[in-house]
Amino acid sequence: MQSRLTVILTIACLIGIALFVWYLSSNAREQTASQTVVDSKPKKEQEPLTVDAPSPEPKPSPPTTSQRRGAEPPLEPPAPDSTDTTGARVEGLVITKAGAPIEDAKVFVGPETEDPRAQTDEKGRFVIDGLSTSDTFLMVTHEKYVPGTATVSPEVGKTTEVRITLDEGGTIEGIVSRGRAPAPGEIVRASETIALVPTPGAPQDQGRKRIVLQATTDAQGHYVLDHLPFGEIEMEALDAESYEDRPTAQWARAIANVVTGQTTVVDFDLPSIESVIQGVVLVEGQPPEYATIRAKIVCDYGLYSVGTDVQPDGSYRLEHLPAGTVTLKVSAFSPEGTRRRSVDLTLGESQVVQSDFLFSGACAVSGTVAGVLADEHAVVLALTEFPSDASELTFQDLLIMSNKPAGVSDVSPDGTFRIDGLDPGSYTILALAMEQQQIPQGRTTHKAVQLPAGTEVQVNLNLR
Repeated sequence: MQSRLTVILTIACLIGIALFVWYLSSNAREQTASQTVVDSKPKKEQEPLTVDAPSPEPKPSPPTTSQRRGAEPPLEPPAPDSTDTTGARVEGLVITKAGAPIEDAKVFVGPETEDPRAQTDEKGRFVIDGLSTSDTFLMVTHEKYVPGTATVSPEVGKTTEVRITLDEGGTIEGIVSRGRAPAPGEIVRASETIALVPTPGAPQDQGRKRIVLQATTDAQGHYVLDHLPFGEIEMEALDAESYEDRPTAQWARAIANVVTGQTTVVDFDLPSIESVIQGVVLVEGQPPEYATIRAKIVCDYGLYSVGTDVQPDGSYRLEHLPAGTVTLKVSAFSPEGTRRRSVDLTLGESQVVQSDFLFSGACAVSGTVAGVLADEHAVVLALTEFPSDASELTFQDLLIMSNKPAGVSDVSPDGTFRIDGLDPGSYTILALAMEQQQIPQGRTTHKAVQLPAGTEVQVNLNLR
């Protein structure tokens, strides 16, 4: 009986303990759930974001008391001044060697020589704003002085000072005569080359600038060029009416050595250039599609070369020529082939010579050249002039003759050649093979042929 009572009490005690533990656990879960609801409530209030809607930007803070009293600061910096992109400034002084200021001197930046960036005042000063911070090349010019240069390195927000001294330089003067008589109205030009700021990695002569001064001769043919820089100066004497259209002859050039404070005399003795060569070029009675005329003139003063294009009507005119021996060449291009011809004539002073080129009855020469070596280059020439005894000809003689061919053709790798557009007549067909590393040496062979009008002649040559 007592044992049964003990068991009942024990079970009752265990049930009480279990109920007590369940009560504590239930209370804890309610507190945790309550805390979770409190914490998640703000998150649900900040969640109006959707996938497509952008995030709202934060609102600016209200202005402070000091901001309300004055203007609010700008949100963006002001646009830069178009005349000063960096804030770098250069202030300069231009003076003579004696220290006197030079007024009205023009200041250029970089290679620009037409639009000065500044001009000096009565005290010789100038100011340039808005320069880049890299090395800057300045050039100063004045009509009474030699141009001066300087390199500066401006800094942002700072003023860089520079002093440039201009030299009075030297003088060149002289007399220009043409045909042994004083030549008024001739242009005499002096040129020098100065180095600009070199560009890294560029060739050594990169950025070089040419400065040109010129004068016109007076009634006595006299000219003066002042304020030239010391050293070697290139000189040219040119016909005022046509110098831009014609090459400068050798006798119209000179090199002068200028010394500061001294006068250098350079005279020019030029030939009379009053002669003219004119004519027409026709192919089968019609102007060619395109043709050129070249003249080489040997006169008492030297060699002079000039050329021009033939006009659409087939006419041409070479003016302002010196008297002498002339080699006149024409090359006329048409669908039938290229027609070439060369003539020699004598041109007197103040003379007009008519020389027409009339191409008709085009002929052709074709054939083969045997014996060309692997390391040789071969050509075939059609010559209208050739000596009867060619055994005494030197290689130099052949080169001279090859300057006046009626036609020319390269020899193809298979040994064939063809020359079109030849006039009827007698020719010497010359094959010339040269080693590219052995010029002037070569091997030749030739054959005389007669070309009737409108025919093609086959010629086979063998280089021995």
